[in-house]
Amino acid sequence: MDQNGTARGVGVVAGVGWAAYLASSWTWCIGMFLPVLLVRDFGAAGLWAFVAFAVPNVVGAAALGWTVSSPASARRLLTEHWFMVRAFGAVTVAYQAFFAAWLGLCATSAVGGSGLGGLAWFAPLGAMLVVSVLPGMGGRGGGVESGGVAVRQRAFLVVSVLVTLLSLAVLAWAAVGHGVGGVGGVLGGGVGGEEVTNGGMSGGVRPSGELLPLVAICILGFGLCPYLDATFLRARVEAAERSPLAFGLGFGWLFAAMIVGTLVLAPVLMPLARGLPPSLSGWSSAGSGPSWALVLGLHVCVQLLFTARVHSMELACDAATPDGRGLLRGGLLRGLVAPAAVIVGGLLAGWAWVQGPSIEAIAGGGLRAGEVVYRLLLGAYGLVFPAYVLICVWPVRLPNGVRVTGPTRSRVVWLIAACALAMPAMWAGFIHLRMWWLLAGVAIVLAAAVGARRGVRRGAGF
Repeated sequence: MDQNGTARGVGVVAGVGWAAYLASSWTWCIGMFLPVLLVRDFGAAGLWAFVAFAVPNVVGAAALGWTVSSPASARRLLTEHWFMVRAFGAVTVAYQAFFAAWLGLCATSAVGGSGLGGLAWFAPLGAMLVVSVLPGMGGRGGGVESGGVAVRQRAFLVVSVLVTLLSLAVLAWAAVGHGVGGVGGVLGGGVGGEEVTNGGMSGGVRPSGELLPLVAICILGFGLCPYLDATFLRARVEAAERSPLAFGLGFGWLFAAMIVGTLVLAPVLMPLARGLPPSLSGWSSAGSGPSWALVLGLHVCVQLLFTARVHSMELACDAATPDGRGLLRGGLLRGLVAPAAVIVGGLLAGWAWVQGPSIEAIAGGGLRAGEVVYRLLLGAYGLVFPAYVLICVWPVRLPNGVRVTGPTRSRVVWLIAACALAMPAMWAGFIHLRMWWLLAGVAIVLAAAVGARRGVRRGAGF
């Protein structure tokens, strides 16, 4: 888009660049760790649990390239829902910071370097603070609305391609050297023979029937969260007529390959999360494949930094609110949102590490403290953000042809009520691993969405 909002032609090469950008911007601590938890919890049914996670994830993300019919529609989402788009970005940056710091602390503990705990906590946070304050790819803040600087944008697309290719190469390298046996062991029901107790179930095995609530929550979250992701909306605007290429290739192939690669990392990530040595399941520093530390450094950490970077750019952009005002209208204040989110994420990781036993006692379910915090943050993408999209974003067409969009007062009331009523069910499902309660949470959100639509019609006199 040019500065007047006029669509400009986008070449195939740029479309491929935006595909790489989308794949890496969506490869973060959910795609790189949640599949590990699922195959641990479902044991022999772990493959189906992974499919239940992966299919809604890939399809839901790719669909935005078609369901948001034009760059103008993407801009409307940004302006009408600016607050929740920014909230989504801030929570996402905090989530990456938490996961990076937690992973660093776990890795240090696993190799017996407890004296390096402070460095393991600060190093990833320091890197994220740096990427969160760097200049954007164009305009004052690099946001979609700024139009962008062509040269800087092209350079960033090149970086996106390099990051994506680096991750795919490292995952392929790991699969050839270590991954085949490790993946088989994971999908066979366990990680390195580790016994896990979750919700009173020994061996880490959930009943296969609980795949149904897993599918429901994955469809709700992965199907709706993309509409609040500013990086997706940026790509929809900038890729213009190449959006089908960008979203189809980016999610149908590149991102799908990376989450499949997560299974290769399962023998490393799960023991580390449990504070165990990372050499389980054949993952030692010797052999034909890469060491666990190299894989974590070249794939996991780079992807976390890239995700934090692109969301930080969007948080710092000078997007106008519908009335030209708002809490984030000041450039300095906008620029502080991402660094503040990094600090919050780091503090959560440190708190979980120090207060582990207390957190585990309150949460119950047999989960470690870090995983409890991980799942609590995950809950925002399973409840708050998808509920907002269903209730406040989905347009209501009145009988007179008028389309009502945006977070009206009645819709916000329905949203708050839905989140308050569904939260206990989501807590039971996410933290206590009573998976069937997730269906109750999803049902409450759907019922609230129907009620909100009827309320809009009644308020308009229909």
